[in-house]
Amino acid sequence: MGTLYRETVAYRHRKLAKFFLLLIALIVLIDFTIILSDLKRFIREFIYLGYGIIPLAIIITFLIWVKCKTKFRYAIIDNELIIERFNGNKRKVELSLNAKHILKIEKVSSETKKSEIDKDSIFLCTKRLALAYKVTYEKEGNIYSFYFEPSSRLINKLNQLISR
Repeated sequence: MGTLYRETVAYRHRKLAKFFLLLIALIVLIDFTIILSDLKRFIREFIYLGYGIIPLAIIITFLIWVKCKTKFRYAIIDNELIIERFNGNKRKVELSLNAKHILKIEKVSSETKKSEIDKDSIFLCTKRLALAYKVTYEKEGNIYSFYFEPSSRLINKLNQLISR
């Protein structure tokens, strides 16, 4: 019987991004109310310099919110490692890889090299590479690699499949 294991990794600060999005929306609503209540004074004196920052804050918060909707599912079914990306309700299989083709799995550190690799893929929900692992594999005679953030349990299962 084959191996079956699945785990999902999501952006950790989703509630924080939602809070900031609501906070900025509230600030923008209050600011527009103030501007519209005394529009002539606002145009004449331009007393609110912070209004240039508000659109920038809205864009940054929206980008964080979009990133928060992204999740990755790492699954092992029989000898296949399958990585799926979820953007909201949309699902896409990013990688399907036989464990026999994995050359090495290593924890990302400052010594991790990017040489001799045809393609690097990133399947992370965080920018902190200290939590990430790099997998180097061979496919159709070329060497590829990808970064992902699995649990120690998934790493152990992958190492068992590689050693078979």
